[in-house]
Amino acid sequence: MHWHYLEDKESALIAYQAANALGTKDESIAGAIQELSEGSRSNFYARTRELMEGWQDNQDDSAPIRKVYALAEQAGHYDGVFLASSALESTDSASSESQANYQRYRPRFLLRAQQQMEAEHWNELLAPHDSLLLGALYGLLVPTIESIAPLDAAREELAQASLVEESALSVSFHEVRAYVASMLDLPSPAIYSRADYGLQVHVVAVEKPVLLAGPELISCESKVELAFRLGRAMSYLRPGRAVAAGSPTHVLKSAMMACYSIRSPDAAIADPDGLIAAFKSSLLGEDPDLRYEMGELVSHISQQHPSLNLSRWVRSLDRSADRVGLLLCGDLVRSIQYLADAAPESRAPLLAFALSPEHMQLRRSLGLSIEV
Repeated sequence: MHWHYLEDKESALIAYQAANALGTKDESIAGAIQELSEGSRSNFYARTRELMEGWQDNQDDSAPIRKVYALAEQAGHYDGVFLASSALESTDSASSESQANYQRYRPRFLLRAQQQMEAEHWNELLAPHDSLLLGALYGLLVPTIESIAPLDAAREELAQASLVEESALSVSFHEVRAYVASMLDLPSPAIYSRADYGLQVHVVAVEKPVLLAGPELISCESKVELAFRLGRAMSYLRPGRAVAAGSPTHVLKSAMMACYSIRSPDAAIADPDGLIAAFKSSLLGEDPDLRYEMGELVSHISQQHPSLNLSRWVRSLDRSADRVGLLLCGDLVRSIQYLADAAPESRAPLLAFALSPEHMQLRRSLGLSIEV
């Protein structure tokens, strides 16, 4: 009656669940529960997106997050309840009920995904203004950028560090680095250390990028913390990201315009410092197939981003890195804590992403949801 006559799907779902709890072996009841749950979740995702967009405009008001918590409960979305509980805990807005939920389901150990990240997962994970196509282009341009505009600051930073032997890494560090590398489809990077880096870790964009970490992180035994920090840092080992983060914007722009100039030789392109010409000359000596691939990437990038802002793209890499760390460690509260030393503006976008349909669906598809 609730469903077919009153169009009250939430009450219908509760009624069917109550009937099912009585032990009724009726396949129609199970089918109705599945159909109503899916419809309810679809509405939940749409409403959650709307609420979190509003929250970002007024982050002092936790009412939208509390509403997401209530909607997740109504939809039977238990992972959504857990994530909303985590968000309330992170904003010091938790009720006794939401706090109990977070404490019950928070990761006591590192929960490993049941499959590797694929292209469709990256599309859901990337922050606004991030682009896999740009990463692919600059991944191909790394040797050329190294020859024309070498990253001297990265080399100097590495010269002040010391290589850490594999035998000196903790078992936890070894295991989590291997897990993150597998998830991101990367080789495990070499580790260098500086005594003043503490828990910090980041990629050094030399010809073969490495991780530079502090001794406290290298000896860290918390696999959840390691998953966040290493996941975040190692996201920069994906194609083109380390060189983009380490290069001045005018170098990145000149390298791209050189590719465009080769593809469209009649185009009039201003080149006041001659850097585009230097890149073009170097690229013309490359394999023709490689030049063609770069030209195709530039064409696709121009179509997808008619008004490309490379500075904005480089800034977005940090937000995507935060999302990778959160996804791999599975604990929003601790992720926000690990970002305590970062700029305050980095924490709100991560919390909003944690309650996004994309994050919830990623957790489900990778086997990281508490419902799996």
